[in-house]
Amino acid sequence: MNYDNYKLKIAEDKDIVFKHLKQHFITKFNLYMFALSLGVRMKKRTKIEKNAEPILITYFGENHKKFMDIVVLNETKNLDSLDMSDEMKVKEYFLIIEEYTNTGLEQIKEIISEHLENSFELLSYEFDILLENDIPEELKEAL
Repeated sequence: MNYDNYKLKIAEDKDIVFKHLKQHFITKFNLYMFALSLGVRMKKRTKIEKNAEPILITYFGENHKKFMDIVVLNETKNLDSLDMSDEMKVKEYFLIIEEYTNTGLEQIKEIISEHLENSFELLSYEFDILLENDIPEELKEAL
């Protein structure tokens, strides 16, 4: 399996998130990474039941891919999980990414459905709080 040809799955019921927030994110990939970050922060993976249109991995930048590597390494605790020559490892790698992202998209969808008018502001506020709580004290002092 070729890593560069892989298409990241998106749950069909989460497609509304991309439609509603497209004017607030520069690219669909940034929103995908935002959702991945939320899912990782929540420490929860949610299975995708039915797929919408997938996103080709080649559209993601190097920094996106590095973050994905970190997520997978943190989940598996195994450096071999980054071996893209092994088809089973590639499938496991992307399953981890897709399920964390699906969790984040679920959270975003919930906020949108409850607060349609100011959903982006609420998401921004929630993300700021998450980031603030995750910054080590040493870094806060340096800022």
